[in-house]
Amino acid sequence: MSDGADFRPAGWEQQPPDVRPVGWVTDQPGVTVRRARRPGLLVLGGALIVGGTIALGLSILTAVRDAGPDPADIVAEGTVAALDGSPTEPARFTAGGDDPFTVWIAIDDFNDNNDDTIVASTACRADLAGGETADFQGNRQGSAITVNDESTVGWFTAAEGTVEVSCEHVPFGRVGRRGLLREEHDFIVVRGRPAALTSVFVLMPAGILALIAGIFVLSRWAPGRIRRV
Repeated sequence: MSDGADFRPAGWEQQPPDVRPVGWVTDQPGVTVRRARRPGLLVLGGALIVGGTIALGLSILTAVRDAGPDPADIVAEGTVAALDGSPTEPARFTAGGDDPFTVWIAIDDFNDNNDDTIVASTACRADLAGGETADFQGNRQGSAITVNDESTVGWFTAAEGTVEVSCEHVPFGRVGRRGLLREEHDFIVVRGRPAALTSVFVLMPAGILALIAGIFVLSRWAPGRIRRV
């Protein structure tokens, strides 16, 4: 009415509203329901997140560490003889005994197909101490490791003594690409086997998958399940 009289029944203040808080207030005092979360999901999700982060970090560190031959490990340099060209001087060095060495060829063609042809056609021979020899060719190594403008041709193990490594281009692939092989290319001999970049291709996807799985598990843990108390 106009005089502002209050017609609400007496004692209405004591009547509790017929409302049960749910949702974001389930953790507040006085509510009749609680949000139950499974601690196992929290542990699993956290472990996946931590493991994925570690795997990604290791993959990055491995990629940086194995990014091509280390200049400090280069023991000799030489030139790959051109197809049908004159032989070149072998690369000479002294091995300490039972040490692995890798031959890397320098490529600056910037064409994947051409690079593959050049690497595959490169045949090398290592004359070892004691009259033994080690023969290898780029197309026999399974998969060449290429970093920037250098690719592996193959690797060998040398006994103690003087080692001479000679490389040349031999006929390989389509005849139309033989012109690529009639040019000389530089090569280096590096101490150690080629870097196992497979670890990068394994660790990185595994880390990404673990992170995705961890986020999914935590997203299932966070809302939990509503139960009455």
